[in-house]
Amino acid sequence: MITYSFTKHADRQLRKLPAETQKRIVRKIKFYIADGDPLHFARLITDDKDRTYRFRVGDYRIFFDWKNNHIKVNNIKPRPRAY
Repeated sequence: MITYSFTKHADRQLRKLPAETQKRIVRKIKFYIADGDPLHFARLITDDKDRTYRFRVGDYRIFFDWKNNHIKVNNIKPRPRAY
């Protein structure tokens, strides 16, 4: 079973967003997980041992680590500030 969680930093970033955007991001993460292969929708950002990925959700980028079938969301940024 694939699970997900937010770091304290990512949780604060999410709560600062408008309610509809928050819902959209969480719905999209759940959709990716329900597909069974969330990495199919992700892009690899770094090639280190932790392997950081990103999802695109509208104008936002969701940066996360993937370990043992668990998505740990580290950062949520609007596209212009993401790179």
